[in-house]
Amino acid sequence: MSPTSSDARRAGRPDARGRRLHRDHFEYPDETALLKGNNSNGPVVLAERTSGEVAVGDAIRDALALFRTSSGAYRIETEWRYVTARV
Repeated sequence: MSPTSSDARRAGRPDARGRRLHRDHFEYPDETALLKGNNSNGPVVLAERTSGEVAVGDAIRDALALFRTSSGAYRIETEWRYVTARV
């Protein structure tokens, strides 16, 4: 679902500049790089404190298995939709 000008107005930002789409991707050469790259962000650090590093690593590996290429690398396509607005 894309943000709209009416979404911006409801959020208290009446002067919406329009909606935008940004597509990008993340690439990791192997599983070690994938885990290192994903284990460094705040929510993962907190999850490791409560659930353990092995459990979190297994969860990341399982969740991102669909993005593994035949070469063993990982490529994750991303898409962000947003509205720019002025208050």
